[in-house]
Amino acid sequence: MKLKNICFDAILLALLIISAFISIPVMEISFTLQVLIVLIISLLLPLKDGLTIIILYFVMGLIGIPVFSQGGGIAYLTKPSFGYLLGFIFSPLIAHFIKKLPIKLNAIKDVIASIISLAIIYLFGTVYFYFIMKYVNKIDYDIIKIIKICIIPFIIVDLLKVTSAVIIMVPLRKVIKIDADDKAYCMEKK
Repeated sequence: MKLKNICFDAILLALLIISAFISIPVMEISFTLQVLIVLIISLLLPLKDGLTIIILYFVMGLIGIPVFSQGGGIAYLTKPSFGYLLGFIFSPLIAHFIKKLPIKLNAIKDVIASIISLAIIYLFGTVYFYFIMKYVNKIDYDIIKIIKICIIPFIIVDLLKVTSAVIIMVPLRKVIKIDADDKAYCMEKK
C-alpha cells in the first residue's frame, strides 16, 4: 500500500472519529454525523480499506480510546446504541457488492448501497438496543416503542445524510480515482 493511500485512510479515520463528537443526544441514542462519513468511506474506498478504517475505529474505541460519541472502553458494549456501530461494518461490504452491479451510473449504485447500508445499520441498532434494554437494563419495551426510539426520530436526518453522501461522491470521484484493481488511489492535479 502506498504512503499516500495510508495517509488518505488516516484522514478518513480522523473524520470518522470527529463525526462521532458532532452529536445531539436524543434519549438513549444521539444524532451524529457518523453515518454520513461511514457512507462516504464505503462508497469511495476499496473494500479492504473501508473495512480496515471501520474495524480500526472499533478497536480504538473498545480498548479505551474515547473515539465513540460517549467515550470508549469495553463497557461501551453495554450501551444501547452500540448496535448502530456494529452495523457500520457492513456498509463497505454492501457498497463493494453494489459497485459490481451492471449499472452504468455511479449515483444510482451509491443510492442503492447507501439505502441498504442505512437499513442494515438500523436493523443492528434496533435489535441491539432491544436486547440491551431488555436483558441488561431490565426494561421491556414493545416493538412500537423501540421503533419510536430507534428509527422514527432519525429517519429523515439519515436520509438527508444518504443524499449528502451521494452528492459528495460526484466531486470526490473526480478528484480521487481508484485503480481497476481497487488497490491504489490517485489524486488528480489541477
